[in-house]
Amino acid sequence: LVLLSLVVGAWAEYGSEYVTEQDMQAVEMADLLAQQYCQGGFKGSINRDKARSTLGSVAGGDNVLLRILTKAESQGQLMDVAKEEVTIKWMVYRGVTLAISVLLLLLWPLCCCSTCCRCCKPKAQDCSRRQKIAVRHITAVLIAGTAFSGWLAVQGFNDSVDGFENTACSSAELVNATLSGHASPPFVGLMPMLAIFSDLDHKLDDNSSLVVEIGSIINETRSVEIAVKVASRTMALLRDMMHDSANVRPRSSTGEDLLHQCDFCTGVSEAVAPAIATLDNSVAAAMAETRAEVDRR
Repeated sequence: LVLLSLVVGAWAEYGSEYVTEQDMQAVEMADLLAQQYCQGGFKGSINRDKARSTLGSVAGGDNVLLRILTKAESQGQLMDVAKEEVTIKWMVYRGVTLAISVLLLLLWPLCCCSTCCRCCKPKAQDCSRRQKIAVRHITAVLIAGTAFSGWLAVQGFNDSVDGFENTACSSAELVNATLSGHASPPFVGLMPMLAIFSDLDHKLDDNSSLVVEIGSIINETRSVEIAVKVASRTMALLRDMMHDSANVRPRSSTGEDLLHQCDFCTGVSEAVAPAIATLDNSVAAAMAETRAEVDRR
């Protein structure tokens, strides 16, 4: 909800440059669908390992299509690999159930014409007691099997319904989380991300309050730049003066050596040079470059 409110706020403030009205409608629809399909939470219970194994066995066990696609190195080899994998033995093994079903369908009418069916053969003799007991037991087993199969069918139907509902819920939640974000695990979402980009873009406009405030703060450092520049140039003049040969080894107006060596001048010029370099590379100089770059932009 916080992320969704961020999107709505950004859209209301900055218009449709990044987040359009259609995008907002998609976000609202995704949220409504997630609430609609996930009202009761997850339906039923599931053992993922067992379900995966059951699904694999029901789907045919070994995935022959995966083997064909894995072995084939090109599209032209698909038919050759398919001929190698899909053999007569494989088709017979997969068609046993269908063949038995067809066989039972053909043999069932013959049961009505057996020696124990009085409708088909009115003159047939009565069945013996053993035959009747065997038939009753077989009938009971068939009824029990039919009832058990019906119960399994109902369970399978209920599981299928729960599965479809869970799939719809998961799909709706996936779309909703993709658009609006998710708290755990944390994901910002596409619409909030676009809203953040829109907010950042407008805050970095030339005449935005943020840029104007940054410019005013940088301009306040101009006095520091001037002071550092004055100090650096003054010390540079001092260094040049002390390094001048007329001061280090003075001579008369006629060019005669006065036999005087200014060790103080040499020491001062050497000591001032690192200070000048430090001032030229100081934070004030860096801020002057930053202000110039901001002015250019």
